[in-house]
Amino acid sequence: MNITLKELITSFTKSIDLYNYLLKNHHRRTAIAAFHIGVEMGLSADRLSDLIIAASLHDIGALTISERDSLIQMDVENPFPHSSLDSYMLSSFSPFEKISRIIFYHHWHYDLDNTYVPELGPVPLEAYILHVADRTDILVQPDRSILAQKQQIIDKMASYNGTVFHPEVMAAYLIQAQKDSF
Repeated sequence: MNITLKELITSFTKSIDLYNYLLKNHHRRTAIAAFHIGVEMGLSADRLSDLIIAASLHDIGALTISERDSLIQMDVENPFPHSSLDSYMLSSFSPFEKISRIIFYHHWHYDLDNTYVPELGPVPLEAYILHVADRTDILVQPDRSILAQKQQIIDKMASYNGTVFHPEVMAAYLIQAQKDSF
């Protein structure tokens, strides 16, 4: 039986959703938001592909109940156990090797940009995009109309511009987030 990479990623994403009902469809929504931000930033097709794969799998290492619960908070206090495990789990499979670095850094604060992990190298731009897309989706309250929440979410995200979130990513995000389709 042959399985495509897309089918494998979809299976992983659906498994994460089954395992963690609090994040149901979170990875799909995060991937869509990341894609739109990446397009706005002019990323190449290869970089967009890596970004979408990373967004689709970014919480695969959040295995404990406390880790999963902490991920639905805007300010994740200690994201590195799950992001490190995410990265480690994926790095040994060659098609996911490149995205493992994006996933490792997907909660990295922009104001820590110069304090990256030397063995992994600088924080990839895609990680900063994933961070913005991820945190945007966390702010959405599923029991309310998304359009009724739109400006409140944008304002909250903008309040972290230049500290938690990369300013260039935020500039692209703010353009895309103004669109109701985003």
